[in-house]
Amino acid sequence: MDKIKNYTWTRLHLFTFEEENPKEHNIGEIAASIERFGFIELPVVNLTTGKLVVGHGRILALMSLVSQGKSIPKFLKIEDDTGEWLVPTINVEFDTDSEAKAYLIASNQLVIDGSWDEVALLDLLNEVNRVTDNLLGTGFDLE
Repeated sequence: MDKIKNYTWTRLHLFTFEEENPKEHNIGEIAASIERFGFIELPVVNLTTGKLVVGHGRILALMSLVSQGKSIPKFLKIEDDTGEWLVPTINVEFDTDSEAKAYLIASNQLVIDGSWDEVALLDLLNEVNRVTDNLLGTGFDLE
């Protein structure tokens, strides 16, 4: 049975990527979202392999922010002795590596697979833009 073990704080440079991940990421938009809202969606690591299952784009975006000398986003911590960014990480023990890869696919596809109620989405975007004058990091712009 798959088991969520716990969450830990992981040094940013210690993440190992699943090299078979076919998902392409808009790192700039993800980084903008993290800068605006903080680091909210936690990456998932497969304890069996030590590799990321979920969160490749978010971790790459954090690495990009570090390389640009940006401030640490909300909801992350800095390690006292190294100054390195620490990322809250969910650790899961999958039954098999194939199940972990299946979840990688599901995690990415199921959010794409849904659709928008376009009228409700436009209303919500207009409200957010009216109140904040800012759609940066939402994946949408005024067009």
